[in-house]
Order: sequence, then C-alpha cells, then structure tokens
Amino acid sequence: MKQKMEPDQVHGGQTHLPRHSALRIAGFYALFGGLWIFFSDRVLAAMVRNETIFMLISIYKGWIYVLTTALLLYWLIRRDMRVICESQEKFAKIFYASPMPVTITRVSDGHYVDVNDAFLQRMGFRRDEVLGRTALEIGAWANTNERGRMLELLEGAGRLRDFEARFHTKSGEIGTALLFREVIELGGARHFIGTTLDITQRKQAEDALVSAYDATIEGWSRAMDLRDHETEGHTLRVTEMSLNLAARVGIDQDTLVHYHRGALLHDIGKIGVPDRILLKPDSLTIDEWEVMRLHPVLAYEMLMPIEFLRPALDIPYCHHERWDGSGYPRGLAGEQIPLAARIFAVVDVYDALTSDRPYRPAWTRRKAIAYIRDRSGQDFDPQVVSLFLEMEKI
Repeated sequence: MKQKMEPDQVHGGQTHLPRHSALRIAGFYALFGGLWIFFSDRVLAAMVRNETIFMLISIYKGWIYVLTTALLLYWLIRRDMRVICESQEKFAKIFYASPMPVTITRVSDGHYVDVNDAFLQRMGFRRDEVLGRTALEIGAWANTNERGRMLELLEGAGRLRDFEARFHTKSGEIGTALLFREVIELGGARHFIGTTLDITQRKQAEDALVSAYDATIEGWSRAMDLRDHETEGHTLRVTEMSLNLAARVGIDQDTLVHYHRGALLHDIGKIGVPDRILLKPDSLTIDEWEVMRLHPVLAYEMLMPIEFLRPALDIPYCHHERWDGSGYPRGLAGEQIPLAARIFAVVDVYDALTSDRPYRPAWTRRKAIAYIRDRSGQDFDPQVVSLFLEMEKI
C-alpha cells in the first residue's frame, strides 16, 4: 500500500537549494578563496625567505584554507537547508490540513503525485487508489474531455482560474467544482498544483432558480397567447421551428438556450399595446400601426433591466428588422441584424401566413413558401432562407 508522501516527496522527490542560495554560496566561496590566496601568498613571501620552510607553510596554509572553507560551507548549507526544511514542513502542513481538496499531478501524464485528506474524503477514495493514477483512471472526471480542455486552456498561460468542471465520486455522486490550477516545476518536471472548491450545492440552487425563471417565461408566453386567441399556439410553434432552424445554422447548445427564451418572449412587448389595437378585427390605421410598431421597443424596456434575460433580447427587440433596412424599430440592415432575429423572422412570418387571422384565412403552405422565397434578400437573410427551405424540404 502506498503511504502518504513525505514533505520532500511532495516537492518532486528531491530537496534542492534555491538557485539564488547556491549562487550566493558559490560567489562567497570564490571571493573568499581569491582573497585568501592573494593576501596569504604576499604575506608569506614577505616573511619567509627559506624555500623549504616556505613550501611547508604553504602546504599547511592550503589545509587551513580547505578546513576553514569546508566548515564555512557546511554552516551556510546547513542554514539554508534548515530554512528549506522548515518551508517544506509548513507547506506539507498546509497541504494536508487544508479543508479544501488539493492535488499535485504531473502535467506530462496526469498522474497524481499527492493529494490531501480533504480530497480523499470528498471523493471517497483511499490514498493508494489515487496515487500514481490519473483522474480518468479513477473515474473522477464526469466528462472525459475535461483534462484535455484544461490542458488547452493552460497552454502558454501557466495557470488556470475559475475552471468549472463536473466530477464523479467513488460512490457515483456527480458534483460540480470550481478549479484553480497552477503549473510549477518539481524535480525538473512540470506539475499541476490544484485547489478545488466544491460548488455542487450552489449549482443545484442556480439550476433550480433557472428552472423557476424558465417556468415564469413560459407563463408569460401562455398569458400572451390567452390574451390573443387568434394567435394561440403561435409562440410554441415558432419557438420549436426557430430552434430547429438555428441548429441547422450551427448555433451551439448554450446559445440555443437564449434563443429559446427569446422566441418565447418575442411578442412580450405587446403587453403594452391596447386591446382595441391588438385585437382589432379590421386593418389598422396609420396611427394604430405606429402604436403596434412600438412593441419591440416596449419588449426591450421590459427585459433589459433583467440581467438573466439580456442575452435573449435579440429576438424580441429585432425580429421585425428587415434585410434591406426597411424594418423597425431601428432600420437595421443585413448583418447589422442579430443572427437570432434573422432566423426567427423567417419562421415568424411563415407561421403567421399559414395561420388563420381575423382579417384573412390561412395561406397554403406552398403559397407561404413562395412568399418567403420571393422576399429573400429583401425581408430575409438569403442564407437563412436557403436553410429554411432545405429544412422544409422544398
């Protein structure tokens, strides 16, 4: 069974004098030796004329120098070694007694060189199950790509702060940790010395809060549909369709979360539009259209103060902008329009055209598709239209 490593082993298996101490000792030795030779030879030459006696005294002088410098070097090295040992003992005490999990691993192969008791207690392993093995071998990473990601982030940096990763305990529990990794030289090799902050409970609380937020967003969305019975079901349809189209465009999963929220809230600004305008069965007057066209701005004013929803603002604020700059509220054109809004605009118009409205019956799918194709490059981003038509297999 592997035992807990001694302080000198924690430092790579060897005890080294700091470079500045070694240079200081070597410099002192050279200076002392040079002065001794220079002055002692001059004094001896001035005092002794007999060559035999001169040679005899020179031999004794040499031995005196060797013994004196040996004692001096012994004292200097012993003094620095004592400082180093004290430093190692302090490090070992801090390392092993830390209430936070701390590990030392080799960069080259990922093998654990040492771990403290807090790490073993949290992960549920014995020391002999960990030392000489990697996190992957003991199953500590919940995601096998975590070490590769950590190495990639550390490339050229030498340190890594606030790296969030999921981990597995021996019992199978999955947790989340915030990692700090520093690259240090031990025994001539690069090592990670890492501290781990267990944030499992915090993440669980955050996830619960996010779920509550999302439930609230869905509630707002249903409330909008209930207010306008003619568009009931529109929000859920365009949300699902826009997410499918965004995935075809290549939007990553993390960003799709914000797309989802933005799609659900795309018409939230209509809360500020009076019923006499929003629910009017006839065509709107010019003045009424001016009020209706304010709903993206109202959405921005409602959602912008909510930090959680700011990344989702592009769709509620910009989905009525048009590729040729003729849209509202800001008259953005081309790629000035956020990609999320360009994707959503195609889906929103398609669903509106293929749904019954008080002022007209639903268009056929073929007619709506022809309209989308015809307005490509004017109302809509041509590349998004192309992917939409492909998705609809037209």
